[in-house]
Amino acid sequence: NYNGTRWIREVFMVKGLCVVFHDTVLVTEEGGYVIGAHFRTPAKARLDGNTVKSNRINPEGKEYELRLTCTGSAGVNVNIDEIPYGERLFSYGGMYDKKTQADSSRDTSENPMWKARYNTDDVVVSAVTSLSSVDLKKDDSISFTHLVHPASLEDEDIQMQIKGQKLVLTYEKETYTCPLTYVS
Repeated sequence: NYNGTRWIREVFMVKGLCVVFHDTVLVTEEGGYVIGAHFRTPAKARLDGNTVKSNRINPEGKEYELRLTCTGSAGVNVNIDEIPYGERLFSYGGMYDKKTQADSSRDTSENPMWKARYNTDDVVVSAVTSLSSVDLKKDDSISFTHLVHPASLEDEDIQMQIKGQKLVLTYEKETYTCPLTYVS
């Protein structure tokens, strides 16, 4: 129980394709609610409808796009904020190799650990927030569904639709079904 609600998260992994987070908020007290779900990605992101896209580089040096699509049972607004981690993370001793931790002469401007982990020198994290502002009565519910899909730049988007108690995903003529416990 949190602020007059119960939050339930269901996670589905479709091997080799995507991960889906289905969040349902069950209301235990009548009132006006602003409900949000938060995600972060270590890259600059842009909004394309309700899909957040960020270009990334894999360990082999190939560019791909990380896509995070949001839908909800009520109107959902998606926002992106860049977090200036670069300055904070490296100025205050964040990400570095433990072997060089005690070395006061280490060069924090090169960010070798960030480069090793994310294959880029661009130190930026984008915070993605999906928000819904609604008046709800006791026993009402609201749902958010987020689909995370790493894709080639030319790949089509995964289509998702809730049908009854199931989340149906369609991609390249294939259909995947995820059974949902809660649907709003």
